[in-house]
Amino acid sequence: MRSILRKFKNKEDRENAVNINSKTENMMRNGASVLKELIASSNGKYNPYRIFSAQELKLATNNYDQKNVITEDWGCILYKGFWQERLISVMRFRESNRDGHGSCINNIVYAAQMSHDHILKLIGCCLETPIPILAFESVEYGNLRDRILSASQPQTEPLLMKHRLKIAMDIAHALAYLHFGFPRPIVYRDFKTAHILFNEENVAKMFDFSLSISIPEGGTSGAKCLKSERTEICCVRENKA
Repeated sequence: MRSILRKFKNKEDRENAVNINSKTENMMRNGASVLKELIASSNGKYNPYRIFSAQELKLATNNYDQKNVITEDWGCILYKGFWQERLISVMRFRESNRDGHGSCINNIVYAAQMSHDHILKLIGCCLETPIPILAFESVEYGNLRDRILSASQPQTEPLLMKHRLKIAMDIAHALAYLHFGFPRPIVYRDFKTAHILFNEENVAKMFDFSLSISIPEGGTSGAKCLKSERTEICCVRENKA
């Protein structure tokens, strides 16, 4: 009996050691990727953010309960969560997303530079998992796409024209901020109604920098068409040699 218990304990210890090593490797790899891209994109100027453990975000979302889904698309799912007596939003990339790691790093790099009322604020991230998991401020009131498409449903408050105009103005200001608020203008590249979310005060917030790029500082612009998994053709600007 003792030998069986000892064998089980040793197996458990080995599994724990493997898990710890895996988390450490993920943290080193992800941390290096984030730091490299942050320095390249922002010259080291970015907002501080918290490092979460995988367990913290798992508990915050009740093990990523489907009931907590705010919005989702082909690449990621955004959950509502509760952490330290505050509501948060947790962004988790799908394993089926072939460029999930690159998209996630892109989100950390750009979101960490943002200071705008209509761009979703990054709170922190978890680097322990193969693809990092991100935590943002709370936006549990859905996205613009769903509000437009479900406007005929009784439980959904209709968007009056004045509300639509305000949303358009707010998001236009956010896009202008990306283009003119940084030494290296940021091209968002994935603008759609599903990427405009609302908080409890009905304030529109833009999110998801998966496809965003920066134009090199001082560069002149030219047009280049790039193919991506999401859009067949996306026109972006590139530095002219």
